[in-house]
Amino acid sequence: MPMRNQVSDVEKIPQVFIEISLEEMHARVAEHIEDGWRFLQLCATTIESGIELVYTLGRGPEVENLVTNIANGDIVPSITDLAPAAFFFENETKELFGVNFKGIAIDFGGNFYKLSEPFPMNPDGFYVEIPADEPEPQVESEDELEPKPEAEPEAESADGGEADE
Repeated sequence: MPMRNQVSDVEKIPQVFIEISLEEMHARVAEHIEDGWRFLQLCATTIESGIELVYTLGRGPEVENLVTNIANGDIVPSITDLAPAAFFFENETKELFGVNFKGIAIDFGGNFYKLSEPFPMNPDGFYVEIPADEPEPQVESEDELEPKPEAEPEAESADGGEADE
């Protein structure tokens, strides 16, 4: 009877870990996707200097991990424009670690999980609402910020016409 957990005779290919900067992360993921790699996962770990992000990509039996370290408060570009399924991982990382992702295709806005405390995996974490890439309306002066009083309706006479002043 054959054993269920037999290892095949196929040569094992080791995972590769490549350290990159935050600035080059999006472009490196894009290069991998263009070369036929698939996004597999995003893993975050709290480290002394902030957070380590590991983007795992696969192509056939090959697996590569793009590793970048960020400080608390850094803004990380979303990769959902390259790998739409990454929105699950980015929302999770945002809520559990307080990572600021910019441009998540489907952003749960802090409601992906029901948490008893903010950022349970990173006590120093925080995230801020990052505005979309649309330009914000320009305000000319502070007067435009205050609501203007509504005009009072003119008084009417008993016969339905306008009252004389």
